[in-house]
Amino acid sequence: MHPIVTAREVQEFDRGLAEARLVDATIERVGFAVARAALGLLGRAYGKRVAILQGPGNNGRDGAAAGRYLAARGVRVETFSPAELAGLPQRPGFDLVVDALFGTGLARAFQPPELPEGVPVLAVDIPSGLDADSGLCAAGGGALRATVTVAVGTLKPGHLINEGPEYCGSLIRVLPDLCPEEVRWQLADPESALASLPVPARESHKWSSTVMVVGGSIGMRGAPLFSSMGAYAAGAGMVHLYTRLEPGESPGLEQRPEVVVKLVESFYAEPVVKASQRFKALVVGPGAGTSLQAVNFVRRIVAGSGAPVVLDADGLTGFGDGYRLAKITRNRSAATVITPHCGEFSKLFGDPGTDPIGAALAASADTGCVILLKGSPTVVASPDGRVVIAASGSARLAMAGTGDVLAGLTGGLLAQGMGAFEAAWVAAEIHGIAGAGSGSRLVGVADLASAISNLVGSAVAVPRHPGAEIGS
Repeated sequence: MHPIVTAREVQEFDRGLAEARLVDATIERVGFAVARAALGLLGRAYGKRVAILQGPGNNGRDGAAAGRYLAARGVRVETFSPAELAGLPQRPGFDLVVDALFGTGLARAFQPPELPEGVPVLAVDIPSGLDADSGLCAAGGGALRATVTVAVGTLKPGHLINEGPEYCGSLIRVLPDLCPEEVRWQLADPESALASLPVPARESHKWSSTVMVVGGSIGMRGAPLFSSMGAYAAGAGMVHLYTRLEPGESPGLEQRPEVVVKLVESFYAEPVVKASQRFKALVVGPGAGTSLQAVNFVRRIVAGSGAPVVLDADGLTGFGDGYRLAKITRNRSAATVITPHCGEFSKLFGDPGTDPIGAALAASADTGCVILLKGSPTVVASPDGRVVIAASGSARLAMAGTGDVLAGLTGGLLAQGMGAFEAAWVAAEIHGIAGAGSGSRLVGVADLASAISNLVGSAVAVPRHPGAEIGS
């Protein structure tokens, strides 16, 4: 996991370094790390030319230190102050530009200089002109576009959201010890997600990790089936799919014989609520429909179940707004995870705009739910203020049904005893990894579920009975 801190937290940390009289030593360390990254881009030192754009603050001092280390390795280094940038395009022949003009403290519009065409840019901490918190440029300004950004100590939100990924290029994190002691926001990584997966007990059986999926309506029978596939891919022992049929309708769900299909003949929810007592987790809403009867059906199940619930798609938007949702979720005895995309989130809580982290945190605090706000990146927020960003996904997941698989994957992890926040961010990260590994333009649901199953299976060492491993 990679910590994420705001500009204010960076300032507080830097203040502590100043009080401890460690600023000069830290700048030397940063300069050395930036020089190593620069040499990685250059490939070799001798004969290479590097332009260092040096600002007036500590970011500029970092660049100057990097320049000294590069020069010691035989690189021809030239330094340009902000006043000298206009002449830079007329100085051809540079192999690399190091952007050390302004760091996380810039709070005004910045007019980026014209750079020699085709020359890669290495940004120190964050590209100049890009807001470290929002990932946006100030009104009327712009930012330098980096090929690689060396994030010092921690990541910043602006590296990851809004325009940040386009301006930052590839990210390299250096000097991880330069980090506040308490960090509540993090970026997920594959190793942490796979290491967090639950390991079944040796005596586990199919009822140890059961999932109930409730959803489906005319034309949308596939959605709850996809969620069922996601739950099985996560390691659920058994999945029961409860779906209501219209008179004379054929469900067409026989294609997945491992899913136990339960046909509900009316919108009377009490039998489903009673049956839910046997299940470790519920996934409610995929394809459920938005009629008043369907909405009331879903609300009663969510309110009446004592198991953790993943509330997705129609089951989520049927509440109408965050206030109605909170009236039920804040009174539940078990955890609730909601999985909206941006459009669904906007209907419930208002447009998150350019602050998906803040919006997800506010909605989580209001409802008591873990919020899994799907997007690029996905933001997972907990009512206690923790945030994990999952950036492993890609546009290959922009296909109908993949979100249903994610809801089922989350439910499958909940059913195996994971906490709601952990299940949500681990599911988001693994979902993205599986999709990114696909060789196709868009990921089919069956391929995605299979990839998730393979990932989970390869990461979890299922215990065996000692009698199966007797040595000689």
